[in-house]
Amino acid sequence: MAGPGDEIAPATGGYAHPRASHADREQVISLLQAALVQELVGKDEFDLRVGQALAARTCTELAGLTADLPAGLTVVRPPAPARARKKASDPFTRTVGVATLLYAGVWAYLLLLSPHRGDNPSAGLLIIGGLFIWLLVVIIAAAAERVPAGADPPGDIPDPVS
Repeated sequence: MAGPGDEIAPATGGYAHPRASHADREQVISLLQAALVQELVGKDEFDLRVGQALAARTCTELAGLTADLPAGLTVVRPPAPARARKKASDPFTRTVGVATLLYAGVWAYLLLLSPHRGDNPSAGLLIIGGLFIWLLVVIIAAAAERVPAGADPPGDIPDPVS
């Protein structure tokens, strides 16, 4: 049995919910950006309306911000990124990171933990040898990461042939 306050509020302004959501605000801001690009509103008017859109609580308030704009306005979308960035957890980064930590560990041992405390007669050999091993690891990891000539990098979508 329905009691007082259980009624569903009627939809206003073509929106399903009377309370404005973040998605509703973003849609209105996109329409305002399109109107700015097509010079239907000035920069000051755009700034004012965006501020009002962000402060709007109801869909009716949002509908009022775009009521004077043409219905067939194309929404501005940001361009797609040209290429995805490498993740910090890719094999090359992990390998070089581990090699660097191990090389730093050699330095820490020689300077802080060695019984000779920096006067170790083999310190130079360990530091230079560690540097060469670190460089070798970096070179091998870079060669394993390299893409063969003429091949598309992994994850790239080939361009359609016209």
